[in-house]
Amino acid sequence: MGLLSTLALASSILNCESMGRSPSSSIVEVVRCYDGDTCTLSTKEKIRLAGIDAPEKKGTLGGKGQPRAQEAKVALSDQVVGKKINLIRHGTDRYGRTVGEFCQGSKSINVGLVEQGFARVYRGKESSKTIDHAIFNAAEVSAQKEKLGIWSKEYSSDENQDPALYRKKLKNKS
Repeated sequence: MGLLSTLALASSILNCESMGRSPSSSIVEVVRCYDGDTCTLSTKEKIRLAGIDAPEKKGTLGGKGQPRAQEAKVALSDQVVGKKINLIRHGTDRYGRTVGEFCQGSKSINVGLVEQGFARVYRGKESSKTIDHAIFNAAEVSAQKEKLGIWSKEYSSDENQDPALYRKKLKNKS
């Protein structure tokens, strides 16, 4: 683990520990993950993970989906489905989903997904103002340096397109 990765992990632990005591935090049960950054709770509440953007699956916009989309979904599912997870709520998005951060103990699952190369940092206009972007950025730099997941050599720059650009391209085709 590189220095940036170690710093990102240490910062994410501090973030989960301090935010975990906030009124916006609760223990939830995740029943399903739709993709690498969206889940449904046992209460039917939809959660969009704050700070991350995972590769797009084949979905309502069409297209074939992006490489590593299924792996991102599995990585998230393995960590949260059927488990009691601490959810820190950061607000709602334009689709009415809760934007939140999952924490397992003191570790941010959101940051971990970026750090392991299953997701990028979300930089869209609705980016959460309540997360520490430096933590997420350091995790992404670490994954890029170590060529993990979506940053591995086996994917060309076109295939490793930012999910936001991929969505935009599909919307322009319709």
